[in-house]
Amino acid sequence: MTQRYDYVVVGAGSAGCAAAYRLAKNSDAQILLLEAGGRDNKLAMRMPIGFSSLLGEGPSNWGYRSEPEPHLDGLRVALPRGKVLGGCSTINGMVYIRGQREDYDGWAQAGNPGWAFEDVLPLFKRSEHHWNGASDYHGSGGPLNITPVTCKMPVGDAFIAAAEQAGIPRNTDFNGPVQEGVGYFDATIARGRRHSSARAFLRRGVKPSNLHVVTGFEAARLIVEGRRAVAVEGSFKGQHRRFDAGEEIVLCAGTFNSPKLLELSGIGQASRLAALDIPVRMDLPGVGEHLQDHANSYLYFATRGCDSYFEHIRSRRLPLTLLDYLVRRRGIFANPAAQIGAFLRLDPRASRPDTQIHFAAAAARADDTGKLTPIPGVCASICQLRPGSRGNVHIHSARPDQAPAIRFNYLSREEDQQFQLRALHKLRDIFAQPALADFLEAELPPLAGIESDEELLQAIRKNLESVHHPAGTCRMGTGDDAVVDPQLRVHGIEGLRVADASIMPTLISGNTHAASVMIGEKVAELMRE
Repeated sequence: MTQRYDYVVVGAGSAGCAAAYRLAKNSDAQILLLEAGGRDNKLAMRMPIGFSSLLGEGPSNWGYRSEPEPHLDGLRVALPRGKVLGGCSTINGMVYIRGQREDYDGWAQAGNPGWAFEDVLPLFKRSEHHWNGASDYHGSGGPLNITPVTCKMPVGDAFIAAAEQAGIPRNTDFNGPVQEGVGYFDATIARGRRHSSARAFLRRGVKPSNLHVVTGFEAARLIVEGRRAVAVEGSFKGQHRRFDAGEEIVLCAGTFNSPKLLELSGIGQASRLAALDIPVRMDLPGVGEHLQDHANSYLYFATRGCDSYFEHIRSRRLPLTLLDYLVRRRGIFANPAAQIGAFLRLDPRASRPDTQIHFAAAAARADDTGKLTPIPGVCASICQLRPGSRGNVHIHSARPDQAPAIRFNYLSREEDQQFQLRALHKLRDIFAQPALADFLEAELPPLAGIESDEELLQAIRKNLESVHHPAGTCRMGTGDDAVVDPQLRVHGIEGLRVADASIMPTLISGNTHAASVMIGEKVAELMRE
């Protein structure tokens, strides 16, 4: 079966929903949005606390793992990715962070005009309906609801006070003029429910009539005739389907699946494709390269004499906690995964924050599938905002149903290893401050009792986790290793753009959902121009 539309957007994630919405809203063109997963109609996808049940294996998650990481003693890192309407914005932790001004100015200075902070700030504001109203840094009336944390706990306030005692200033808006500091996160939550890109841009009463959404379609390849992409082929309910694009195709399949689909279509490193018997349509050596991510080290502490999530969900208080959520849409069930954050300069020579902390009044352990089980306590993670390690993602074969090979090369650089050590020492220093003395008992495994740098680094290698911010595999630029130009057009192929976190020349300094939505807004603006 073949159907024809003006524009076909592949991937209904953070960027794809925004791109399709804007293309349809601002034109009379017929827009098709394709999603491999199903509808976002499960209770766990609506209730913010449900994120923990979505990170393990299941039909709404691609369930990827890295190849054995050579610098993590062969650890295969869990890499959950949303396979559902809304993509990762339907299973993520809902933290709303844009990054730093210098991130975007750096993209522009590297040869990508139109991507400086002053260029993209209006796009961020256009999407937002911010809880504090319109301002120089925030928008009001946009599709995406941004709200504050509503359920705060004394141990969380104590963590903020401890961070201040450790020399980190307080910050009430990480997306305002200054990112540095400690405070409560903003979140993509609306009236106590997750507000994913699907909920923001595709819900009833918002989705334009000329925007058509197909779920359950797994793209197999792009059809390229000559030097022009003209269609998307794949399967729907076991049957072959083809969707033709009269104008353009926009690939928003994410940092892993966008390069995968390009390679399956003959766009990538010529020698690699030829070895897999895939006809080469365009030799682009950068496809799948420059993979970057934030990597977390965690500390866990047992609590005493104070509330944590565990006391609300594993005791006789659970019925009241649930009732509070069902009636008022409040309480811990309405909170993002991490309630408190901090951005700091671990390197005293740094001109801007190089480190991020996520704190939650909760602690959990992941089983072999990635599913989280609550334990009594609190936790905090710490990551390097601009790591130097680089990896890649490539297909194993010409089979579209086979997961790609993903290698991050975490901690491949000595500087990244030393950073992790200094970061954990800093995090322990915060937990040792007087403000937390009445709340905490002993540190919990897996890092409890480990003091020497040698043993600590070994433990880090065994326990490092992704923050789930992969980027860079279809990087934007004009050099030989770039995949798309500053208009997000794939080099050498007409009628094809990529618009998701894979186009980031360098990883932004923070969580990537907000920036991905902005990229979706940006590609629609570029296509209108």
